[in-house]
Amino acid sequence: MRLVVTTKSGPHTTPYIVEQAERAAAILREQKEKQAWQKEAKKLALLEERVAKKRELKEEMERLLKEQEEKIVVVEKEEEEEEEVSETALKRMARGVTKERGESSGTSTEKEEVGRITGEWASRLEIGEEQEARLLVPQVEKEAVQRELEEEESPLHRRALE
Repeated sequence: MRLVVTTKSGPHTTPYIVEQAERAAAILREQKEKQAWQKEAKKLALLEERVAKKRELKEEMERLLKEQEEKIVVVEKEEEEEEEVSETALKRMARGVTKERGESSGTSTEKEEVGRITGEWASRLEIGEEQEARLLVPQVEKEAVQRELEEEESPLHRRALE
């Protein structure tokens, strides 16, 4: 069997053997298989990367959650300590009141400290209530009240409305 190849110089014939054709087909088949294996290897590598990244993200998330829980525990402990301090201050103040009735009281600095602590606590409570009230009132209502205040002529009545 002969193979006819057309070139610029004209048609040429070359001897074409069945074994050569089989060998060429085998080479082509091997190249296609190699390409398929390379594609599969790339896909597998990408999947492994994705799994590793998911694992890292999961570990990071767990670490962040643990840190957040630790912060919550610290804040709760601080709140408990503040409550204990305020309770002890109130107890001291109560003792001071009972001592004033008939017994001699301790130092006046304790009373001042108790008064200062309770004053701070009350002012923080009032500030928190005001902020909460501001958050609950819609902006439209705030603007309407502001307009009413601006329209009011009497300063005493305006201050009362505020």
